[in-house]
Amino acid sequence: MPQNLPPKAFQTLKKLTLHGDAGAHNQGIYLMKHLPSAKIYIEKRLLPSRATKREIRAMRLCNPHPHLISIFTFTQSSTTSIISIYMQHCELGSLDTLILRFNAHNTRLHDEGFVFRVFWHLALALCYLNTGADYTSTRHRAIQGKPAVKKQGWDSLLHGDIKPGNVFLTQDRACKGADAHTLYPCIVLGDFGCMVTRSDRYSRHAGLLGRGDLRFEAPECKGNVYSDVFSVGLVLHCLARMAQIPDEILLPDRPLGRQYTGYGAGLSCADARREAFAAGAAQVGV
Repeated sequence: MPQNLPPKAFQTLKKLTLHGDAGAHNQGIYLMKHLPSAKIYIEKRLLPSRATKREIRAMRLCNPHPHLISIFTFTQSSTTSIISIYMQHCELGSLDTLILRFNAHNTRLHDEGFVFRVFWHLALALCYLNTGADYTSTRHRAIQGKPAVKKQGWDSLLHGDIKPGNVFLTQDRACKGADAHTLYPCIVLGDFGCMVTRSDRYSRHAGLLGRGDLRFEAPECKGNVYSDVFSVGLVLHCLARMAQIPDEILLPDRPLGRQYTGYGAGLSCADARREAFAAGAAQVGV
């Protein structure tokens, strides 16, 4: 149920959607200040629907995980019925914005370590979505080369819309988790608007479920854990190549380009996919 907040608990700082409100249910995204705590949050306004309920349910299931956007609260207007989700704000923006900045200066990212940091954090995020396994133990097991252990009764979650614009960065030490000692920012996967459970995918309403950006979709007909891992590979390709969307010509043989001297230089799409699972991105059904 929507939670009650004191009147005027939030102050609108600015509207973040510049070119209209994307999505059938999306009524706008805003940067907000929570007045009692002075903390900054993102407000996402949505029309009431099954999709909105699924998004809120998924966000609540993912609280708290350092690499998945956390929900603070949600409310429903008594006059318009619009639902507002207040969620974590990542002050460094998205990978999409980072790519635009590099392109503006006609340069590429030479730090191979950052590319693999993105890989590592997204793998941990996908591992949780698929298994529901505790973050600390999963991270420890992944470092040892062991698969995650699925939480009993966990209904696996499919993100369904992984792309640079939905991958965010923050220097918040609380979000960095066990990697708080590093200089790299924490990578946080957001926008749960297309997220569904395994049960949803096989329900009689499966044909009504939303779809993400088709340019980042896996070739599988039905979304599954492999689909999300495939999309992570495309995100890494875009980051290494500083491309807004996947380059279909360069992608098959040289997804990360030739600018890296280490392991990434010879990594193919098939390699990336296998490595994501080895890192602990998905253990069940693989």
